[in-house]
Amino acid sequence: MSSLSKIADKVSEEIKVRISQELSKAKEEAFKIVERKHQEVLANYQPKIKEVVAKGMERVEGERARLEVEVKRAVNLEKEAWLNRVKEEVYARLEAYLDSMDYRNSLQKILFREAVESCEIVCRPEDEKLVIQVLGSLGVRCLVKVNPALRGGVYIYYPDKGMSKDYTLDLAISQVFDNYKEEIASILFGE
Repeated sequence: MSSLSKIADKVSEEIKVRISQELSKAKEEAFKIVERKHQEVLANYQPKIKEVVAKGMERVEGERARLEVEVKRAVNLEKEAWLNRVKEEVYARLEAYLDSMDYRNSLQKILFREAVESCEIVCRPEDEKLVIQVLGSLGVRCLVKVNPALRGGVYIYYPDKGMSKDYTLDLAISQVFDNYKEEIASILFGE
């Protein structure tokens, strides 16, 4: 029986080896199939995933750009509000200047230099008396109009020439603010 046992052991060993080899081949084939399917799935879905990610990034970038514009707009509006506050403060302090002799002398110099016969002069109500007095001393007859909206200075119109000259403080202050807006902003906002 020992030889039968040896034959059975030998056959059993050969079957084991064959089964092991077949299992190894089947395992390798299964790995190849899984890898191939994995590559197919990647090939099919990778472009879609990239597309979804790209669209998401575009949305994020668009939103960021929109927010940057909104922030810049808000900052500019806030800057403009502060610059307007400074301008209003200048106008508030203007009253002291309008009561000064320096203002009266400046107004007289403008009128002496610019007033001619038949011109029209627009001034604020508080300056009307001074304007009429200067015109009288010059011996020039002009139409004097009052505009309560003027903060100071005069506006002179020459109807025969179709020309006008603006010597109002509103214009002067606006020009100063326009010319020095960046410097004022730099002082206020440290830019």
